[in-house]
Amino acid sequence: MICCCFGRGTIETSLDRTSSVLLVDDDIDMLQYLDQSLEDFYEVETAFSADEAMEKIKQKFFDVVVTDYRMPGDTGIGLAAKIGEYDESIPVVLMTGYGDKELAITALRSRLFDYIDKPFKKVELESILARALLEKKKSSALSLFAAEVAHEIRSPLMTIIGVLDLILAETKDSKNLDLLKRALGAANRIEQIAKMMTHETRRDKEHEHKYIDLKETLLDVLDLMQDRFDVKMIKTSLDMPDPPILLFGHEGDLYSILQNLIANAIDSFEKVKRKRKEVVIKMHTDKSFIVVSVEDNGSGIAKDGLKKIFDSYYTTKTVGRGTGIGLHLVKKLVEQHDGTIEVASEVGKGTTFTVTFPMVES
Repeated sequence: MICCCFGRGTIETSLDRTSSVLLVDDDIDMLQYLDQSLEDFYEVETAFSADEAMEKIKQKFFDVVVTDYRMPGDTGIGLAAKIGEYDESIPVVLMTGYGDKELAITALRSRLFDYIDKPFKKVELESILARALLEKKKSSALSLFAAEVAHEIRSPLMTIIGVLDLILAETKDSKNLDLLKRALGAANRIEQIAKMMTHETRRDKEHEHKYIDLKETLLDVLDLMQDRFDVKMIKTSLDMPDPPILLFGHEGDLYSILQNLIANAIDSFEKVKRKRKEVVIKMHTDKSFIVVSVEDNGSGIAKDGLKKIFDSYYTTKTVGRGTGIGLHLVKKLVEQHDGTIEVASEVGKGTTFTVTFPMVES
């Protein structure tokens, strides 16, 4: 077991359990041979095509994928690319036949962890799998430690950003104004880096979908961001039912969705002065759906901006405040949970983001 100790406790990697391997090949005899060879050491599942493999990966996390190159439909290299887009932490080993070696060597420069020539001995495949899992353990332990550091940094950093925002709004001297903008820009860049580190590790900690109380996730987000609300003197209103609201999904992804939407609501007051600043967050169930809305009475978004609001790298924030990655990521994560996201806004009055997820049956 690999552990790291920092801050509030011990972090364990997710590889202490029996490691899981997905075997992909359209040759049933080959699959049976590999299954029998590995079943004493690994939790093994099989798939006959790239499409079937991706369906299984979306339902369950696998530590390693071993795939043949030549299959009906997509090739093993094509499957490796799709796996990388879905979860780049999963190493892929390619089984190649005569004439495929050059392709495998080329693919190694991009997505593949390694390749093995057919026919091969059992011990050769076991050696590659052992290396893949060892590298994964090292990477997992390091990323978990980095995320704990990032989490500890973010809380005081939110306070610093909030205080700088407040001072900036009240500063008239042009020289000090420039220095404050540079400091705020640097603080926001650090916050973006820390947020990305935290998000990636939350995905690593919860590879498999599970039942999550979305109310608890929202309360965790609000707890982290409370300093920013306080510093900017923003009133928050929360409207949720008493029973748990269950959703089947990635805990880290759902956390990132809520965090980004609430952070945007806070930042909406950057360009507008209000005697009463307010963010209203509502969560309720509607027939077979969960509906979450985040509403602010901030500056609002112009109509031409609304058309591009979910585009990658598009931002309505001032220079140094936004990367344009947040809402693009939110939309992607919402859709990965079979949900939808909508936005309504009016310049000078405010903005409302509404996210809808399919509800888990009791």
